[in-house]
Amino acid sequence: MSDPDIILRTNVVRKSVMDLRDYRALKLKNGLKVLLISDPDTDNSAASLAVAVGSLNDPKALPGLAHLCEHMLIMGTKTYPGENEFSQFIAQNGGYYSAYTAIDHTNYYCSSKTDELRPLLDRFSRFFLEPLFTASSALKEINAIDSEHEKNKTDDNWRLEQLKRSLSVPNHPFNMFGTGTKQTLWDIPKKKKKKISHKLLEFHSKWYSSNLMNLAVLGKEDLNTLEYMVVSLFKHIKNKNINLPTWTDPIYKKEQLATKTIVVPVKDIRQLIVNFLLKDQQPYYKTMPIDYLNALFGDKGPTSISAVLMKKGWSTGMLANNIVEARGIEYYEIYVELTEVGLDHVDDIVKLIFQVMLFLINLIKLIQV
Repeated sequence: MSDPDIILRTNVVRKSVMDLRDYRALKLKNGLKVLLISDPDTDNSAASLAVAVGSLNDPKALPGLAHLCEHMLIMGTKTYPGENEFSQFIAQNGGYYSAYTAIDHTNYYCSSKTDELRPLLDRFSRFFLEPLFTASSALKEINAIDSEHEKNKTDDNWRLEQLKRSLSVPNHPFNMFGTGTKQTLWDIPKKKKKKISHKLLEFHSKWYSSNLMNLAVLGKEDLNTLEYMVVSLFKHIKNKNINLPTWTDPIYKKEQLATKTIVVPVKDIRQLIVNFLLKDQQPYYKTMPIDYLNALFGDKGPTSISAVLMKKGWSTGMLANNIVEARGIEYYEIYVELTEVGLDHVDDIVKLIFQVMLFLINLIKLIQV
């Protein structure tokens, strides 16, 4: 079966032996990567599209623009201009829609009754082809984003995440504020006589390129039928040949490292978080050297650092793992749940952590001799 709009097709997709669904992977001529899933017994059809663009791609003068773009795609397209048309279609067909903006990607996902997959995909594909970005809809969504921000201001996890960003290298994109507010997305642009609808269109036109997108579609139809549906609709997304955004400059340099920040939480929590910058671990996925650290800091045995801290009455537990914030941005995070007594021994705990690190370094040197 030949199709000039497809440059790669394979039904060889690794799956569980218990998985009876059929799969097909495609790469379209425009660079879009697709996974088709055929399941005759499914109760719902669904689609999800991820684009490798997020808040790190915000213009410096418009923090939150990627987030606003995500909110706006549901608010009308040239073919389906009604502001509530898509949400009404979803509701009428027993479906679901949601989306989120991360710092290096944005994801959109939706579902409907199985008989409505074609009209669902038709509407969904228009998000990436012909969004309207009207000013009236923009203001509504900016107000919704502003409400999100107000809610986040009292969430300790959000506050800590923003603190990590605010403490980074000032001119690094990681240092920016990604959520956005009415002030950053409406008031300030308005004072500068910048139309937010134009900025949204510029952002979408620049970054929403098919070669940065991955699409997954689930339906009861056979793979050939699913392929025809998807290719006929999504082949029209333009390939702007955008290089995959990657941030290789360190988010913390000498001036930002070896620092201690004390945070007053909203809730009654006591935590110690220690971060170490890591270089990209993706090239080492076969050997997973980071697991040596995980074994040391995740160990709960009687001689582990976790057990020592608990015996001293300083901690009720600890976790550690590498955190991949974005492509090129990675660090190792050690999280210690503190007792009230432990709050007075933060420096002692940090000293113990570094002693464990030094033990591992010396052990590696010994092995290499």
